[in-house]
Amino acid sequence: MENTIGLPRTVLADAGFASSAAVTKLEAREIEPLVAIAKTQPHRPCDFRPPPQPKPTRRIREPWRLVMKAKLESDDGKARYKKRKQTVEPVFGIIKSAIGFTRFHLRSREKVATEWLVVALASNCRRLCRLRTARTYRPKKREPDHESDRLLEPLFATQDTKGAQRSE
Repeated sequence: MENTIGLPRTVLADAGFASSAAVTKLEAREIEPLVAIAKTQPHRPCDFRPPPQPKPTRRIREPWRLVMKAKLESDDGKARYKKRKQTVEPVFGIIKSAIGFTRFHLRSREKVATEWLVVALASNCRRLCRLRTARTYRPKKREPDHESDRLLEPLFATQDTKGAQRSE
């Protein structure tokens, strides 16, 4: 990826990737990490069970976590981290619900990597097919019903991509 499209400038990650080593590696490659340092939603809003007893707040001592907390609490950090839910999370939801892939069926790292490659390929093909269909679909041109429609047609004519006039 580094030699083809380049590296990202910012990486958004959840608390599962919060480690000093990961943050240090990203910063060494001049990539800004925005990593959640704790679970952002300890109790699900759709869970109707009584809320659990509150746990004592954990003191943050590591310097990188303090810096990350300050970044994420800023307005810019909040806005950028919020995009993670718009860009990454829906893809996994679509893979689970539309494609029906909820677990790996093969064992070993190589086989799982191949299985994931097939799932990602299927997801991308599905997306490309839908985008292409949406782009090429044009409603049929209808004939004017009345003489007044013929008179108004030049007002609603648009320029086609090749410069010829057409009416919509």
